Amino acid sequence: MELVRFVFRAFLIAIVLGLIVRFVIPGGERYVDLATAVFAAATWVVPLAALAYRWNRWPKVSLQVVGIWLSIFAFAASLSVMTIALAALTLMFAHGGDYAWRSLAAVAAFWVCSVLALWIGAKIEKPVKSQEPRV
Repeated sequence: MELVRFVFRAFLIAIVLGLIVRFVIPGGERYVDLATAVFAAATWVVPLAALAYRWNRWPKVSLQVVGIWLSIFAFAASLSVMTIALAALTLMFAHGGDYAWRSLAAVAAFWVCSVLALWIGAKIEKPVKSQEPRV
């Protein structure tokens, strides 16, 4: 439930800030369009940077590993939702900005590549040898 709240808060922040920039700043459509591209790039960079940061310091306890993967998923989901929200604002008010469709394609490609990476990782994973109890 906390994950959903986190992502929903990110969505609301993106919508509110995007609307403020759109209506308060002259030429704000361009800034919202550029922010869409920045968040799309961050959708790719932040999860990979989090994995790279933890690579040599991988925890030994399985629950800590689950927590790390959930936090990576939460950041990726919130950045994706923010990109989609800003792209929707751009498409509604700027009538198809320069980066909106490309940003949506980048987010879609990220999630397709993530699912493929998980699927390939599950296929490559070595089976754990079970030790038979000695009698």
